[in-house]
Amino acid sequence: MRGGHVIPLSSQPLSRWPRFFRAYCLCVVIITLIFLEVALGHSNPLNSRQDSVVGLINVDGQNVFDPTFMDPGNYNGENAYSGTDTCIAESINCNASSVYRTYDGTCNNLAYPTWGKAKACHPRILEAHYEGAHDLRQSVKGGPLPPPRSIVLKGFQNCNRPTHNVSLFFTIFGQLVAHEMTAFNGSLDLQPSAVGDCCKDEKLAKNTSLCLPFIIPPDDPYYAKFNITCLDITRRTVPCPVCIKDKKQSSYNFVTATLDGNLFYGNSEKKALELRALDGTGRLNVTKTEFGELLPSPRESDPPPQFCPVQDKLQCFQTGDARFNQHSPLMSVTTLFVREHNNLADRLGKLNPSWDDETRFQEARKIVAAELQNIVYSEYLPALLGPAHMSHYNLSVQTDNKGTKYDPSVVLGIWTEFSTTIYRLHSMIATQVGFNNHQFKDYNSNVQLLREGKMDNIIQGSCKVPSQKNDHWFIKDVTNHLYQDRFATFGQDLVSLDLLRGRDNGIAPYVDMLRHLTNGRMDVKTFDDLTPLINTSIIRCLKNLYKDVRDVDLFAGSLMENIIPGSQLGPTSAAIVSMQFNNIKFGDRFYFEHEGEAGSFSQEQRESLKKVTMARVLCDNFRIKNIQKNPFYLESEKNPMVNCEDIPPSLDLSSWKT
Repeated sequence: MRGGHVIPLSSQPLSRWPRFFRAYCLCVVIITLIFLEVALGHSNPLNSRQDSVVGLINVDGQNVFDPTFMDPGNYNGENAYSGTDTCIAESINCNASSVYRTYDGTCNNLAYPTWGKAKACHPRILEAHYEGAHDLRQSVKGGPLPPPRSIVLKGFQNCNRPTHNVSLFFTIFGQLVAHEMTAFNGSLDLQPSAVGDCCKDEKLAKNTSLCLPFIIPPDDPYYAKFNITCLDITRRTVPCPVCIKDKKQSSYNFVTATLDGNLFYGNSEKKALELRALDGTGRLNVTKTEFGELLPSPRESDPPPQFCPVQDKLQCFQTGDARFNQHSPLMSVTTLFVREHNNLADRLGKLNPSWDDETRFQEARKIVAAELQNIVYSEYLPALLGPAHMSHYNLSVQTDNKGTKYDPSVVLGIWTEFSTTIYRLHSMIATQVGFNNHQFKDYNSNVQLLREGKMDNIIQGSCKVPSQKNDHWFIKDVTNHLYQDRFATFGQDLVSLDLLRGRDNGIAPYVDMLRHLTNGRMDVKTFDDLTPLINTSIIRCLKNLYKDVRDVDLFAGSLMENIIPGSQLGPTSAAIVSMQFNNIKFGDRFYFEHEGEAGSFSQEQRESLKKVTMARVLCDNFRIKNIQKNPFYLESEKNPMVNCEDIPPSLDLSSWKT
């Protein structure tokens, strides 16, 4: 809404004001009242959202969330829920004695070898919600749901709300973890698609199984500047052909479901061979520079990598995942693990000179996956979930010498609700990145910073500044400028796309998920029924976004929940994230703590791997002299800056000597 329209409206009755403007003003009034509470010395419900979380129990004088409040299976920490049935989709001959993973994830489960493999359909927690076979769900009151962009403009406004504890590096690493676990099929958003233009081709636009045009309000305060009223978006979902009880639309997961390093090695043997040096060293292919190893560039005959401007084609990088060139911090943290692989391959070669290229490569690959898993479960997840969920879902890395047990009954896979809605922590992206007064939007597809030797600065800067809180407040870098490289005139609204993709994937409404997770204890009928989970001032804004509480998108509802003390998530998100990471821990035969399997590490090797920390890996592979003890947290008295030489040494490889 442009300012010039405000004066004439002020002289008209409120009922005659445009609906969008009335909604916008209501949310502004609510926000103003909240800040007035702060000015008058009252408690701020936004900054004290943790004080009213449902399901809190008192343990040793501290409020701790009781994870059993939201647990459909009342977990014992051993098994994970999945909506997938137990059929065998295709005949695959597995080598049960192989000590290494397959690249595509097949044969992880020897009885059901397609579980968790790349290019498999996403399982679901709840049945798909469509109108008919594939049309987007409608309001329970009739008519379409509110357009995603309108929801963003009215309810997900720009606001600087930094966390008090976790760093921006925490969020960047979280994106790497997300990319490890899931990648959608279909064309890139806002990129030319194979089916045509869903905005310009009226006949095509009516094909709801292919098209998902992103409608922009004509008075949009950002896109109107560029005369943009529609963005060409195609659907990512197709009828899943095999092994899924629900035959409605679904999306493919193009990567393996496990934390196996597929970002660095690819999801096929062919891709892995393209990425390897194949020179007897077991190394991955890199380009040596005065600033350290960088990933290789595409060949002139190759098409430009995704997220790579055509003008920068030969400057961009290639690795195991097509999303690598999204932004400079993601490029940096991915390069970190490629360097770690090569570091390990060199050390293993010196330790075992008789090993050939294949053995050096596979052993280094196996160790990198184990290091990644240890960092995720021992450092990252505790910061994301908090102690109660880590304990209840048996996610903590064991501190004794005992190994864990693989459970072949766990249906390994990444749930649609997790990948499409819950584990999209885009609200935590910060504008300030801690380096050279750059803003996050300056990093979009910016390969030059790496080629200029700025990778160390990017990572250290991200460790020094906070992430934003995981709530319904988003920075403009995310709602207006995402993927906007220096050659583009405008960027994407990722939040609207998150909402749109949830509907594209048939994600069940928020209240349905609440009913499921609480075993019916929360059967929400009205907006006011949400008060145990959501602050009343935020509920007022939610009422103005949706006609009925049963319409609320899972993405929107989960972001508006009160954050659990000691975590970064609300109760719904914490439950789903915990269940998912339980699934890929106990359902992964090659998880590094498991014992008794063909690919299991020895007890000595496990104990060495448990000592690997994020700080140590950063010090070993970047030109930095000091870092926080735990880089996922901001510097504090409990998490001081330490010199790299004072951090426990690199992985002890003595137990790998043959």
